[in-house]
Amino acid sequence: MRKIWIGWNVPYTCLFSYKILIFSLLLLFFLVSFSFAQQNYILFTTEENFNIDFLQVTDENVVNYTGGSFDLSSLLPAGTLPNYVSIDALGKLSANDIVISLDEDAVIDSVLYADEDLIKFNGSTFSLWWDGSAFGLPESVNLDAVHVFYASPQNFMFSLSEDAILPGTGYVADEDLIQFSNGVFTKKFDGSYYGIPREADVDAAAYKAGYIISLDSAVVINGTLYDDADLFRYTGGRFIMFFDASEAGLPEEININAVEVGGATDVPNWMVFK
Repeated sequence: MRKIWIGWNVPYTCLFSYKILIFSLLLLFFLVSFSFAQQNYILFTTEENFNIDFLQVTDENVVNYTGGSFDLSSLLPAGTLPNYVSIDALGKLSANDIVISLDEDAVIDSVLYADEDLIKFNGSTFSLWWDGSAFGLPESVNLDAVHVFYASPQNFMFSLSEDAILPGTGYVADEDLIQFSNGVFTKKFDGSYYGIPREADVDAAAYKAGYIISLDSAVVINGTLYDDADLFRYTGGRFIMFFDASEAGLPEEININAVEVGGATDVPNWMVFK
């Protein structure tokens, strides 16, 4: 092939090869990024039983949504929890441990856990990770959302299903997020101040580049309708949709009541998806 010289004494064939190389690198970067994005997951539980994508889901199941499809997670083996309780808070502690809270008091392996407690599960056994009433949560309230920032020392945020008075903090509403750190409660996110209607309750929460929230009822915030199965994120001073339940295919009657968000690199080592 005859070489055609252009500016800076670069042959045309060489410049063409550079373009191919750059295009190939950009394509590779896109494919890797797309593959990584597809591996991000949303783990959630619901208040209702439902069927989707040939899956039969009960309110004791943990559902994994990743890559645009739903699967049942083996996060908790079938029959691990009593039939009369449901998970209403879900978080990750470490590469091997998760933490949950239940929607009512329950006895598991001869140990009584209250609905304001946080329970650690390591893939085979349960243990008390945080005793809510011992730190001042009223026994009449239910802890119904959690996200763990650090497992040790304990640093996490949570929400309650009822308004309450907490030591050192005072009044908190069920649409607020409260942080527990160094043995102290602090209001982390004032829901009504940022536009969540007072009649709504934050019943699922996570943190990933902003607060990710689900509510117990459909609400309109700044002109946008969020259903009780939607997840929306507060970041940059505004709410944006994070997970649109109806677009993903969830039935209209479903309410998400616990959630954890992450990527394929930070799932518990023992957790696999069916």
